[in-house]
Amino acid sequence: MKPRGIILFHGAGGNRDHPVFLEIERQSKIPVLRHNFSYRQVSGKKRPPPRIEKIVKEIIQVSINFADLNGVPQSSLVLGGRSFGGRAASMAIAEGLPVPSSRSFELSLASTRKSRVSSYQSLA
Repeated sequence: MKPRGIILFHGAGGNRDHPVFLEIERQSKIPVLRHNFSYRQVSGKKRPPPRIEKIVKEIIQVSINFADLNGVPQSSLVLGGRSFGGRAASMAIAEGLPVPSSRSFELSLASTRKSRVSSYQSLA
């Protein structure tokens, strides 16, 4: 199934406006959601994330909402993230989120160099 949406989750100390996320969104031809975890939205300050189980539940709910909003099946979504966000997305898939495992990735990128972003162009 061709991907019909991308959801990106930031690292533990990051946010949705990471330069790589912005570049992926700019280059994408399908809807992209750059999600801020709720623990970062409360105060906007850097602080440790809550237990991973809570983050996994949030990822599952965000995926359901994004699929519904865009009128696409959850199984057509690509989930990814940077560091902590990528690991948590993989854990959500392992817990049964209906996204093919080949549609999950973790970004371990520090910059927006073209070579680093271009490898993800094939997703969209």
